[in-house]
Amino acid sequence: MDTHRIEKGLAVPKPRPWFGRSIVNRLLANTTTYLTLGGDLNVCRSATAAITEYIERHTSGPDAAPLWVQRMRVDLATVAGGLGSCDSLGGTRIISRESVLKAAKLDSLDFFFTRHSIRHFDDDPVTWEEIESAVEAAQSTPSVCNRQSWSVHVYPRGDAADAVLATQNGNAGFGHTASQILVITVDLRTFVYVGERNQGWIDGGMFAMSLVYAFHALGIGTCCLNWSVDRQTDQQLRSIAAIPDHESVIMMLAVGRLPETLPVARSLRRPSAELVKPGHLWADTTQARAGGATR
Repeated sequence: MDTHRIEKGLAVPKPRPWFGRSIVNRLLANTTTYLTLGGDLNVCRSATAAITEYIERHTSGPDAAPLWVQRMRVDLATVAGGLGSCDSLGGTRIISRESVLKAAKLDSLDFFFTRHSIRHFDDDPVTWEEIESAVEAAQSTPSVCNRQSWSVHVYPRGDAADAVLATQNGNAGFGHTASQILVITVDLRTFVYVGERNQGWIDGGMFAMSLVYAFHALGIGTCCLNWSVDRQTDQQLRSIAAIPDHESVIMMLAVGRLPETLPVARSLRRPSAELVKPGHLWADTTQARAGGATR
């Protein structure tokens, strides 16, 4: 969270000079402690890179660095000394509008219109490498403070998939034909404030949609299986699947290859004109009513 706070501050048009001093100090102290506890080296490298850029960006001008920054440099050098190259893992990077538009260019919006919920799968299994590739692409999903709370539990077709599907109401007649059943979860330990009590559903839902589109880009079919259940059903799944107590189940996803031809539901969509609405403030409405009353 703190690493991303620094990165966000460095990515705005005009960062406030020496913004977030307390956050930077806390991040360096926590990184030092985390490193001594055998923490993830890339997490430490990311934090170190962000702090390094923070200092370099603020000391690139003629003004001398404050004393607290000079002391921080010494501590930062100690931490960074055993981490190796950190530059590509944290801080900011420059991209161009041209590169974004070129990579994001689709011939048409048919990519979205040809995504269907698939309930008729081919027998040929989806490989583990393909699943990892889709998950890697879905990792680009934004999350609150870049916490990436999601996990994907994979159950292959057969006894394992059938066991978890037995707890889900909505896969009758096709679930058993999927190559794999994925259970998407979020780690509740990554949310710390009462106002974040629903954030896992948001981040997890966004990741799930990214994952669906990633599989679509690979030519692999999916069907979202909701997990709108009571506590007893959730506990039933956990009695079967080894899902840690600190992970909340967001949804299941049936994954499989597409046959040559297959039926899909037409699924009428609401017209976009019904969905896109001009935003109004209550003050605007009140003034409009008052104006109407005087005319």
